[in-house]
Amino acid sequence: MTAAPATTAEPTGIPDLGRPVGASVEALTLYNFKSFARKTTIALREGLTTVSGPTGSGKSNVIDAVQFVLGIATLQGMRAERLTDLICTGKRVARVSLIIDGAFEQRDGRRVQRRLEVTRVLRPGCSGAQAHYEIDGRTASPVSLHDLMRDLGFPTSGQNVVLHGDVVRLASMGGVALRQVLDELAGARHFDNRIALAHEESMAAPLDTARAQARERIADLEMKKRCVFLEAFERVSKAFIGTFAELAQGEGRLRLESPEDPFAGGLIIEASRRGKRLKPLEYMDGREKSLAALSYLLALHEVNPAPLFVIDDQNLDGVRTEDLLRTIRTRADGRQSLMTLRARWRSAVGVSKRKGSGMVVTSVGLLQECST
Repeated sequence: MTAAPATTAEPTGIPDLGRPVGASVEALTLYNFKSFARKTTIALREGLTTVSGPTGSGKSNVIDAVQFVLGIATLQGMRAERLTDLICTGKRVARVSLIIDGAFEQRDGRRVQRRLEVTRVLRPGCSGAQAHYEIDGRTASPVSLHDLMRDLGFPTSGQNVVLHGDVVRLASMGGVALRQVLDELAGARHFDNRIALAHEESMAAPLDTARAQARERIADLEMKKRCVFLEAFERVSKAFIGTFAELAQGEGRLRLESPEDPFAGGLIIEASRRGKRLKPLEYMDGREKSLAALSYLLALHEVNPAPLFVIDDQNLDGVRTEDLLRTIRTRADGRQSLMTLRARWRSAVGVSKRKGSGMVVTSVGLLQECST
């Protein structure tokens, strides 16, 4: 009898690093990505890094690059019709890399630091552009890389990236949709999947005892789901109060339409200028809506921080850049943030156009120009 050939696991390209326990981002490198015609490296420091420049200078392409390498955006989200639109005109390949300083716990309990270069490569092909991932130059499968990034603290939902228009969309959401945003953070959907599976098992169970056990399991899962949601709600609510006070110099709060059964109703945002009566989101003027919705997004990130928080220039009704920068700085607690600005501010890097060279990144603090 002939023995069957041994099967080998598909290579993931990810070395055995240990259990991820933390990460920071050292730099973002763009090579032939959109308007960046050559290799451009942007150093990301602890705290807040801003990218400034006039309209059309390519600031948002930096945000698109972060989304591209993390794999969290659609083509529409990166303002492209086809993948090939992400490759600089006339070039044959585009690369975006994040240089990550990760902390990993070994089996013996030791913690070691490891520098990783996570890259997404894009090449045009006969049937359209093809993209693949690399870690330290070795090809990695998308599933294994996304698992690693999730374990390092990068949300797979992209909740750490606030794009132009996200705040306006959030301000127009109803109460149930606002609560569902918090569901995602709390992990309620994880429980929904397990509850649905338990319901299927209950319906298929041939014995009354088995059905009773399934119903007990469903009740236990629903109680745990409620507990984790309420814990997350309390933390986000506290963060929202502080963030709105910092950003808007006003008073705000979150409350549930149905506190006893949170998933039967929505989440209500109430806020006002200091000394005025609180009012719900739908009765606020444009400035108040912008401040309240932005405070909610910032509170979500404060409670569930990613190694890098990214916010595109919002140009929001009545939100002053100075107030937003100060709020992000004071509430960052040492975490890294990247933000684009329309006007040149006291920022880490500036972006401008140079004829024939695409985008130019200039380090304002060091007065040192990076080649593109």
